[in-house]
Amino acid sequence: MTTSTTTRLINAFPDAVYQAFVDPDLLVQWQAPEGMTATLHHFDPRPGGGYEMSLFYDNPSIAGKSGANEDRYTATVIELVQPRHIVESIAFSTSDGTAAGEPMIMTVDLESRSVSTLVTMTFEHLPPDVSPADNDLGAQQSLAKLARLAEPDPSLP
Repeated sequence: MTTSTTTRLINAFPDAVYQAFVDPDLLVQWQAPEGMTATLHHFDPRPGGGYEMSLFYDNPSIAGKSGANEDRYTATVIELVQPRHIVESIAFSTSDGTAAGEPMIMTVDLESRSVSTLVTMTFEHLPPDVSPADNDLGAQQSLAKLARLAEPDPSLP
């Protein structure tokens, strides 16, 4: 089993960070790594529910797992413990047998650190064509976007 773990301290309360995972308008703003854009096809944020999302490469010549320049996946929500813990099962839509295997499990832990939140994202069962280093880089880029979205603007009173 291939695993990747990424952490980041975000200068926002856990409730604000958690909200970015369960609000569709916020999720599409930060979920895609740099060089990609997210589109939600449906969203039902409750245990047993989930969402379907496409991540499109900004460079149309980059091939995605789902064809053309798209990585499309379905996330099933396994656990939601507001504002501390999220577990999702992620299955990629692809005809490539290596990427279509066992679903990837994403576990998100949000730990309060005074006025900040330590976000830990653990990915288990990475698809064989995704290295832990590449997955970590993509998660770091997404968490950087999440930080920009969730952290208060320091120029405001």
